[in-house]
Amino acid sequence: METILLLLISAIIFYYLLRLLFPWLLRLLARRMMGNLTGDPNQTNDTKQKTARKQSRAPHHDKKVGKNIGEYVEYEEIKG
Repeated sequence: METILLLLISAIIFYYLLRLLFPWLLRLLARRMMGNLTGDPNQTNDTKQKTARKQSRAPHHDKKVGKNIGEYVEYEEIKG
């Protein structure tokens, strides 16, 4: 009987704490996401480090093909 009462009380306490903390967590998450989109200087240090890592990577180079390489020929594979 005591165990059931303890579980019921802890579930009620958990429910009310969740109702109090969930809106706060959503606002925090929304602010972080908006900071990423707008480049807000009030970003967290973790977010700044992630963007710095992304920028420090070597840039992607497109292949440069000269005009005198030839023309593209479409082909089909024929099994013999």
